[in-house]
Amino acid sequence: REQVLNSIALRADDDKKYIQPQKQCADIVARFREVSGRTNLEFVLKTGRGKKLVEALKEVYDKQNDFVNLCRRLAGDEDLVEHRGGNVSYKYNDKFVITASGAKLKEVTVFKNYYVDGCGDTRPSMETEMHKKLGAVVAHTHPYYVNIILCSNEAEEIIHDLFDTYDYEFIEYKTPGKKLSDLIKENKKPCVLFLQNHGLVVSSLSFEDAWKTTKKISERCKSWLDARAKETRGSKVFGAVFPDAIVYKENLDLNKEIILFMESCGLTPKYLMPMEVKEIKEMEEEKYRS
Repeated sequence: REQVLNSIALRADDDKKYIQPQKQCADIVARFREVSGRTNLEFVLKTGRGKKLVEALKEVYDKQNDFVNLCRRLAGDEDLVEHRGGNVSYKYNDKFVITASGAKLKEVTVFKNYYVDGCGDTRPSMETEMHKKLGAVVAHTHPYYVNIILCSNEAEEIIHDLFDTYDYEFIEYKTPGKKLSDLIKENKKPCVLFLQNHGLVVSSLSFEDAWKTTKKISERCKSWLDARAKETRGSKVFGAVFPDAIVYKENLDLNKEIILFMESCGLTPKYLMPMEVKEIKEMEEEKYRS
């Protein structure tokens, strides 16, 4: 920061001589202004020329800003995202944007850790085909309290009781990637997918709605579990109950924690089968992501 400010100070005279006068004959003057931690693009039309161009540029920039903001809000909530879990996407005209494979949501910026359909060599999330079948904005997370329910044998019945007023689908467990996306029906309207032994998918018309719906579902699950949790001495863990516990060693403690919490609420763990574990370990996509 100090070096940048010194550089600006050294160029102050040149700015007055050569940069500021250009405003008098420019068609457009653009600037970036930070407001409440968000960097906004602002512009002034001096001659009326380039209006469509700069309006389109601002619309794209604002959408990308909203995308980054949603990624950071989700990543900043420990109840919603753990380690590298989750992915976010949005659609704009004929373009599709999704977080990069293996990238943490907190590492997504305006410039990196995302993939634009047909551009560059960044590798997209393996859940890309699922996202493409859904709405304008899609947030896929692994919320702690939601997954405690989804990783239990009682999940489908509980989800029905808690969310019967929602437009939702309960998706039985399939290996992430192609097998999972093949199960997903195309639906561009706002909807919710509860993925057994995996996580939550919220398809929305806006970034704000995706955030609010994800948070609301997590909080409802938390309230339901807290009302039933009792003190337990703990029990043995016989395997993984979600894919990331196989892919990332840092999730082993979380795997155990979820199982103990589940059992304290009277739920029974639905462990991944040996063949399902083997398939995840052998997936090229998971090896790349880790």
